[in-house]
Amino acid sequence: MDFSKIPMFVLGLIERTQRTVRGSADDIGWLQCDPEMPPEDGTERFMEILNNVRDGQRSRLPNSMVYLLVPGLFSNHGPLYFVSIQTSFSNMGLTCHIAKIHSEASVEKNAKEIKECIEEIYQGSKKRVLLLGHSKGGVDSAAALSIYWSELKDKVAGLALAQSPYGGSPIASDILRGHLSNHLYVPKLMEILICKVMKVWISLLWILF
Repeated sequence: MDFSKIPMFVLGLIERTQRTVRGSADDIGWLQCDPEMPPEDGTERFMEILNNVRDGQRSRLPNSMVYLLVPGLFSNHGPLYFVSIQTSFSNMGLTCHIAKIHSEASVEKNAKEIKECIEEIYQGSKKRVLLLGHSKGGVDSAAALSIYWSELKDKVAGLALAQSPYGGSPIASDILRGHLSNHLYVPKLMEILICKVMKVWISLLWILF
């Protein structure tokens, strides 16, 4: 085919379509493929710990620190999110708090709020804080330590994460990189979907169940 005879706008449309279809496919699994950070299979150890918990064995977590649960995306719309976990910590005699952040806010904004929360807890208890972040809450927590490390290094005992998207979200990456955002109305539709529809749906789930 002689591409020189094809109008430029058609070639542009073809190229844009190819990028949209391809999306972030090349980025998925980048962390696992990094030779500097080879993955380790911790399934056996995880199952061992899980079975111990199911058998009613008491936690060996130390009470020499305060545990801070950092919730993930849309947690503001689930009033009982993390409450049962906080109760479990309390039943084991451990001090546990839930970070009061707006889960849909930017990572930078939440990082600052988490930093202030850590400082408040440390000032009141004189105990270092162990951060337990779930989903986006883990990213927010890591950002807080990265940005404010000089102020927090003596106040933080550690950081543990569950299901945190360090590799990013393919859908979010596609939108931000322009694979989808170049299409008319897509950004506005995504805003409505995320900020309106999903929030209402999640709130209804909490009410019904």
